[in-house]
Amino acid sequence: MVSWCARARPDTLLACAEELLTLSTDRGLFYTAQTVVIRGWCLAALGRLDEGISLMASGLADYRSGANALFIPMFLTMMADAERMAGKVDAGLAHIAEALKLADATDEKWGEADILRLRGELLKASGARDAAEESFRDAVAIAQRQGAKLFALRASIALARMWRDDGRGTEARELLATIYARFTEGFDASDLVEARSLVDELSGSSHTVGF
Repeated sequence: MVSWCARARPDTLLACAEELLTLSTDRGLFYTAQTVVIRGWCLAALGRLDEGISLMASGLADYRSGANALFIPMFLTMMADAERMAGKVDAGLAHIAEALKLADATDEKWGEADILRLRGELLKASGARDAAEESFRDAVAIAQRQGAKLFALRASIALARMWRDDGRGTEARELLATIYARFTEGFDASDLVEARSLVDELSGSSHTVGF
């Protein structure tokens, strides 16, 4: 689950999920339903969308049947992300709304910023650009308030891309460069690589930007 949050490669994550699923099934461990959800997301990310989404729905139903609440906002977010990949925007937004409601009810808000970022992506895909920008802004603000630098950077990348497309490149660069500069390690992580590339693009230079 941590690797998913950190955007591990779906093929790498799938290998781990399959190994855990075998172990959990053989030994009757608690992790089977959770792992089925993660495996389903991996399949969706690898292009097997219908199969992956169906598997996620099954795993989530099994997990909920045990009266579990922990991590459900995350699993709903994973489902919404798979639906985004499949172009099922309304279904994705419905799962995001459910994830936010449950996170508020249980106070499981560690992933709230990334849920709002994904809501922004879905809203943008639906054509609701103003609402998408508001959701991205909320994601950045919450992540900064929580000290969640990675989620703040990820939401800033999404907002910066929107501003770039709207001709607001200077604002986009200033936002992203400021948040990127707060990192002192992990520069080979996918989010930081993406951010640095976008800052370079927004700077109008192919050269590496120094901070």
